[in-house]
Amino acid sequence: MKPQFGSNPVVNHSKSSKQGVRFVVALCLGLAVWAWMGVDAQVGAQTPAKKIVMKFGHLQATDSAIHMGAVKFAELVAQKTGGRAEVQIFPSSQLGNAKSQLQALNVGGQDMFVDGIGWYVDYDKDWTPLALGFAIKNRDEMIKILDSQVGKDLSARLLKEGLRVAAYNWWKGDRCLISRKAIPTINDLKNIKMRVPSKAFFVTWKALGSQPVVIAWAELFIALQQGVVDAAEGPIGDLYTMKFYEPARHLTLTRHLVNTAAVSISERLFKGWPADIQKAVLEASVEAGEAQTKYQLDQERDAMEKMKAAGVTFHETKVEEWMAKVSDLPEKSEAEGQWSKGLWAKIQAAKK
Repeated sequence: MKPQFGSNPVVNHSKSSKQGVRFVVALCLGLAVWAWMGVDAQVGAQTPAKKIVMKFGHLQATDSAIHMGAVKFAELVAQKTGGRAEVQIFPSSQLGNAKSQLQALNVGGQDMFVDGIGWYVDYDKDWTPLALGFAIKNRDEMIKILDSQVGKDLSARLLKEGLRVAAYNWWKGDRCLISRKAIPTINDLKNIKMRVPSKAFFVTWKALGSQPVVIAWAELFIALQQGVVDAAEGPIGDLYTMKFYEPARHLTLTRHLVNTAAVSISERLFKGWPADIQKAVLEASVEAGEAQTKYQLDQERDAMEKMKAAGVTFHETKVEEWMAKVSDLPEKSEAEGQWSKGLWAKIQAAKK
């Protein structure tokens, strides 16, 4: 019996047509999705998240403890951000002197700067007491002040000027006196042309009897060499790395200033970073400060040995006589309006 091709072929053809249409529609949708995903992947591949590059400036040489701390900071930022942020370091005043670098932070032309807190005086006179010689006994006392409400208030005031204090546990070592001729006693300082970095230091050295002159750190070697100034003061480690001992062969161990350094960040640029990048940078600033302090202590010991070997004469001195000469300077300066009234009493209370 021959097969019957009546209605059955019609039914089979209709099913085949519907299946074919469904297949074509599915294929088209699949191709569209594939194409969309391919384009999206290409766009993603072509426009990765942009790396944040940060300019970090300082004044010291590349073999200084400050520079070593800056290198550590850069490493920590890279680690903490997974490489999304890169810190580029500019040592030896490559980005200008301290004042110009802080100004660059203020307007957002530079990301970070590290050096002594005495430079903040140009922005807020109430930082002056912390830059006075013989006013703060040791580093622990200084950190206690900066950790107190007084320190927090001072940092908050700087923030209004566009400068964020990220960390103040960096250290440049106790500052001592280097000179072209011997200055073993305070009487020998009389009428000496004394280089000072800023007006915060000017008051102390004028009260001690010298003739202070403000000269940039990068210009100090030539100033000593040519006799523009007779003496200068600074951290022992930096006096060595900057080779100031070559034109000035005498070093008096006054240890007159607890030379705390701080990492400053441009608030204008900081606000543009993602929150996790901000957190990483602030954490790295403090952690690098702990490492930098250790570098500084080691470097100071090494610097003293090397300068002695190079023929530099070290002079011990009766620091009590120097301190007595300026013991009334904080109260006198406050009465003259050098900083806000009542601030010195708050600082004294914070030390206890």
